[in-house]
Amino acid sequence: LLKDEIEEDAKKAFQSYLGVVASPPIGFEDFATEVNKYMQLPPFNFPNPVSSFGGMKKVPAEGAYLYDAVYVYARALNECLVKKEDPYDGKGMMKYIFGRTYFKGKVCPDPGQLKIVFITRTRIPLNSESERLPVGDNNGLQENLETT
Repeated sequence: LLKDEIEEDAKKAFQSYLGVVASPPIGFEDFATEVNKYMQLPPFNFPNPVSSFGGMKKVPAEGAYLYDAVYVYARALNECLVKKEDPYDGKGMMKYIFGRTYFKGKVCPDPGQLKIVFITRTRIPLNSESERLPVGDNNGLQENLETT
């Protein structure tokens, strides 16, 4: 089922693979450290056998985005309940989410502008893993889309 070596058919099928993902948010290392700390405490009690050596469990960058999404929803739900409104009304809940200030990414010189760096992941036909190359930010991407 799982093999140590990659089959030639699989290499050929993925030779032109290109994935574009957002880079981890600023401060992600601190977030990962906090996650590692709290997952060993109640109610999780999930031990990290390498913590005594300074090792940490790998936290995917999506974990930070999930944390932010849960926080935004919980904040909106709390406001909705405090005002005794229906939390099952999706449109009603959106008024507690839209029009608020949330920060993610690099803050640009222009007030309120965020710079999100995207990374490509490609399959290289050599013996290396995959390569990560920055390809631009939301502003540059928008310019490219408009000029083509």
